[in-house]
Amino acid sequence: MLLIAGFTLTPAAMTYADGDGALSDDDCAILDCSQGNNTDGSGIKYILDIILNVLTFGVGSAAVIGFIISAYQYITARDNSGQVLKAKTRMLQIVIGLAIYALFWVVIKLLLPGGI
Repeated sequence: MLLIAGFTLTPAAMTYADGDGALSDDDCAILDCSQGNNTDGSGIKYILDIILNVLTFGVGSAAVIGFIISAYQYITARDNSGQVLKAKTRMLQIVIGLAIYALFWVVIKLLLPGGI
């Protein structure tokens, strides 16, 4: 058992398959990559889901911040048509980026074991 910053890493299986007390490669797996329901926080699907959720939160936050900045530029443009066009273009690019990310999210969710 290894204690690092409050986290304990233990072998995935506490009973040893060979029975002689020696650890085999199967006994020392930190992640359980076996088929089945991985709702207990183990497995590669669980880790990929966490990564995808963090990435989705980041993209959404960046889009909201970018849209707020573009809206501010649009409001403060007044009679400057070049600045108005620049703000509208940026807003359109944000919407297109969100649509592309939504397609990416659907493809990744379909590729992960278990589907959507």
